[in-house]
Amino acid sequence: MTEETPPAQGWALDDRAVRTQLERILASDHFDASDRNRRFLRYVVEECLDGRAQQIKAYCIAVSVFNREPSFDPQSDPIVRLEAGRLRRSLEHYYLTAGREDPIRIVVPKGGYAPASSGCTTIRPLLCPTLVPFRRRTQCAGRSPCASPGWPPSC
Repeated sequence: MTEETPPAQGWALDDRAVRTQLERILASDHFDASDRNRRFLRYVVEECLDGRAQQIKAYCIAVSVFNREPSFDPQSDPIVRLEAGRLRRSLEHYYLTAGREDPIRIVVPKGGYAPASSGCTTIRPLLCPTLVPFRRRTQCAGRSPCASPGWPPSC
């Protein structure tokens, strides 16, 4: 039996599978997150799936998710940074409890807000491949002034 090659950098799981996992997380009683952190997670996952991972920045999240004014200054208001920490803890708790057997993991790595995913292959179900960014289908041409660094794969 040959081993399946992990996804190449820049490619990730099927969009439907990621959306299914997102809905599973949001519906779980073990995902202990506020309504706004649930909106935060949905927003960053959908932005990535729609090809706008590079636009996910504190400013965009504050204006789009937390209803901050366009004059929002992420340097003077830490709301996004604080909520991202809470979201990371909620996701970690979910994957330690109800989601421990889930085939896909959605994480928001420290140092940014764009989520990454990992999935276990059917050939090697106990070994998950490297976290990779959601695949980008299109580039957003000037939709917002936000830009985000790319994700280096990490284990």
